[in-house]
Formats: sequence, structure tokens, C-alpha cells
Amino acid sequence: GKLASQLFPHGEIEGAMRSIKKHYMTVAESYLKTQPDMLLLFEQTGGMDGSVPSAMVRLYSTLRNQAAYYNVPLAVYFDGYQSDRMEQLGSLKPDVTILGRDVHGAAPGLALALQMTDQAAGIGVNLEDAQNAAGMVQEACLACRDGRNLLLTSLDSPGMDMDLNSLRAVFWDCKEIAETKGQE
Repeated sequence: GKLASQLFPHGEIEGAMRSIKKHYMTVAESYLKTQPDMLLLFEQTGGMDGSVPSAMVRLYSTLRNQAAYYNVPLAVYFDGYQSDRMEQLGSLKPDVTILGRDVHGAAPGLALALQMTDQAAGIGVNLEDAQNAAGMVQEACLACRDGRNLLLTSLDSPGMDMDLNSLRAVFWDCKEIAETKGQE
């Protein structure tokens, strides 16, 4: 969806997606042949009003089938989503849904990711705010102890001035939580 809107900024999204599908699938297949751990797509969904064009659903269906053929999970990083309309984005049926910032620019909440119980979910963590990142990582680790499957990634590209010692402490705390689970 994002690529179609970038290539055809004033065009109709359905026609744009049909125009790029063959080329998009050729690139995706070349990538999938390398046997990556995951095929991750980035979708900026703010301009879709919560609805998902049928051409986009068909494109993702083809991508899912192609990724499954190569035994590679399909993941989508959604940015600019409307948290009250996540079920529409669910129609794309990725193996992993990762939440970035919502349509208002707010960081995702863990509760929203945990609502996606039928698939693996992920959230972007604001690593620039080490204190809040620590809380989010700790909550996620505790949720994983209860059998949830979460993928944590950065919300934005980490800045050069990031306090790496604070960040390491966040992940050491998570490791200790995981090790405690193994002892139970």
C-alpha cells in the first residue's frame, strides 16, 4: 500500500496496486529465495481511514502464499494505524503484526499488541526513553512468561547519543525474568 501510494501519489490505490503487483512479487520472490528469517513489510496506514483496499488484501494473500512456499514468516510493521480499527488491518493476515506509532504519533501500548491473540504480535519500543522502555520490556517479558509470543523492536532508529548502558540494563532485566521462568 505504501509503495503504491508513493509511486502513484495522485492515483487510485486499487489501480496502482494492480500496476505494481507483478514487479513487487518478483522482488519479494528474489528476497525469499535467500531464506531470510522473516519478510518484513512496512505499511503507513494513516491515509486509509481504517479501511483496507481489496487490491491490498489480494496482494498480501499472494505474498503470504509465496512466503509460505519458502517457509518464511510474513511480518508487517504498521505505522499510522487507528487503534480502534485494527480488525481491518487484520484482514491482511500476516504471521506477525508489529505496531509502530498510531495515527496521532503515539507509541503503541502493550495491551493493544496483547489483544492480537491469534497471531504473533510485536511492538515498537521507544528506546530513546530508557525509563519507559524498561517498563515496556519488563511488561512484555512478564506477558511472555504467561505464554504470549511478542516481538520487541525499536520504535524509531536509535540516536547516536543513546545511553547504551541504560539500554543494556533493560535487556538484562528481561533476561533475568526469562531465566526465572526456566527455574519454575
